[in-house]
Amino acid sequence: MKPMSDKSIERLLYLISPLGLLAIWQLLLMAGFGDRRFIPAPSDIAVRFAQMVGSGELALHTAVTLWRIAAGYVIGAIPAVAVGLLMAMFRPVRLFFDPLIAALFGAVNLGLLNWTKRRFFQPLRAMPAQIVSFPKDEGQKAGLKDEVGLEDKAANG
Repeated sequence: MKPMSDKSIERLLYLISPLGLLAIWQLLLMAGFGDRRFIPAPSDIAVRFAQMVGSGELALHTAVTLWRIAAGYVIGAIPAVAVGLLMAMFRPVRLFFDPLIAALFGAVNLGLLNWTKRRFFQPLRAMPAQIVSFPKDEGQKAGLKDEVGLEDKAANG
């Protein structure tokens, strides 16, 4: 039997780590750490999932959720497109709605910014601390620019 390649070991670790976490979670709750009312065990979740799938309750709730998403999109998109077209065609309509849209635009951006920051930029959280902690010369070696270029520094000593 030939030894496992590095790629196979990595794939195995990717599989084992979440399964290990679930096992530790289950064992801790079985040992009495935590309250199952607030933190259900993975086995409780699996049993409830199977019950909901078997009874059709999960499909019903999923359909209701998708219906609400579609209805919300239509309720928001139709007036938005209509107002946008009217604003593009008629200056008085644009002058009337522009301050309202400008006032509400920030709220929408803040919501999207918070969602985007949580989803995509969480790994970059430590980057400013790393940049600040670099000594100036080390920062330039890392590709960070300074007001004075490397040639000027070399010429000035």
